Amino acid sequence: MEATLRAIAEKGYHLVSLLDIARTAGVSRGAITHHYVNKQELTAAAIRYFVDWRNSELVDAVNDCACSSFACRLNVMWDWFQRIFPITLEVVTALRSDVELRRLVDRGGAGTYEKITSGYAEFFSEETGLELPHNVIVMVTAFYRGLYFESLTGSREEILAVKAEFDAVLEQVMKQQKVSADAIDALQAVPYNQGPPNGGDWQ
Repeated sequence: MEATLRAIAEKGYHLVSLLDIARTAGVSRGAITHHYVNKQELTAAAIRYFVDWRNSELVDAVNDCACSSFACRLNVMWDWFQRIFPITLEVVTALRSDVELRRLVDRGGAGTYEKITSGYAEFFSEETGLELPHNVIVMVTAFYRGLYFESLTGSREEILAVKAEFDAVLEQVMKQQKVSADAIDALQAVPYNQGPPNGGDWQ
């Protein structure tokens, strides 16, 4: 499953072949077709795997971070977002252009496609300490998507400056939404001072 996702992230769904995936996995093409009749079946299984993996790994990363402040947890989420968004983008593109692939993905459980595009709400649960109103969650995830694209061409300094400005805006929005004063104070406490991870590929 992971080799399939890596290969898709590197070449794109429409260009990648079963042979490419087999080489990435270090197995023969026949070993793959023994279990999956074609690339669509394999990709559908990999997408379902990815959705479950993405949710559990990011929640764990936020919970395991060294500091407990809201700002620190939000920064951990941003770092993880940069690592996983490339494959998310390729998956969404593939599903929108391949109706049969989307049918196969949804066959494994209703709402899988929706979880891919809007499942970030789970990262802002009470469990992660990032609980926010729905409209604020939408704003944060939309910002992260846009900032990811900016990070591909912008300098580290530019990205840090934009994120700092966003954090200030987020603080004001949280006040308007009557988010707890403790969470707002925590947001002010920890500036983000890391650059985008190199490559940003599937890890």
